[in-house]
Amino acid sequence: MAHINAGTDGVVGMVPSNTKKEVVLKLKQGDIIPVPIGTVSWWFNDGDSDLVIAFLGDTSKAHVPGQFTYFFLTGVQGLIGGFSTELTSKVYHMNKDEVNKLTKSQTGVLIIQLEKGQPMPKPQMDLTKELVYNIDAAHPKIEIQNGGLVTTLAETEFPFIGHVGLSVIRVKLEPNAIKAPSHLVHSAIQLIYIARGGGKIEIVGLNGKSVLDTQVKAGHLIVVPQFFAVAIIAGEEGMDSYSILTKTE
Repeated sequence: MAHINAGTDGVVGMVPSNTKKEVVLKLKQGDIIPVPIGTVSWWFNDGDSDLVIAFLGDTSKAHVPGQFTYFFLTGVQGLIGGFSTELTSKVYHMNKDEVNKLTKSQTGVLIIQLEKGQPMPKPQMDLTKELVYNIDAAHPKIEIQNGGLVTTLAETEFPFIGHVGLSVIRVKLEPNAIKAPSHLVHSAIQLIYIARGGGKIEIVGLNGKSVLDTQVKAGHLIVVPQFFAVAIIAGEEGMDSYSILTKTE
């Protein structure tokens, strides 16, 4: 799952597993975009300001547990480049020069700089409304004046999120506000990403003992094991966090 932390001119192209049609979507700050396993995608900043994307997900079954497994088709680490030119030429009906261009012209890995004026596909706004959800603009489930707000996103509000088996909670706290201790009634694991601001997080285990009491800031990730209780205290700048849960409701 991807969360757009900053930026207004993002674009993503995706070809979901078992399909042949690419979808191109518009992205801006606050957007949530599920990326199902097996999806081929590219991500592009079409503006002049930074585009900051946080990718969050369950990596327990990854090739290297704890890390995302990247699957590159072409380029320096692309799988197609590992096959012989003869085989690739026959499979994709290309000549030798075309195969070399496909497999060797892109020398960058993961993040590359395009040439100025390089044409890119335009977003499909009708599909953007269906496959992208802006949690920052959604009506909060809980809102306390001068305290903060809590917004939840599950399969009932956004059916496409069911394809990744996750749900999202946004907690925005005003300066020095506190989110009281709480725990999930479902056997789900919670991953908290601090997007903006900072403060303090405390986590208590099932035996009633503290397992974490620490200061956090933007960019930090905190794992809350199932059934553990967590409380959040915002600092002088407030705190804006997004959590993913390993459940769809």
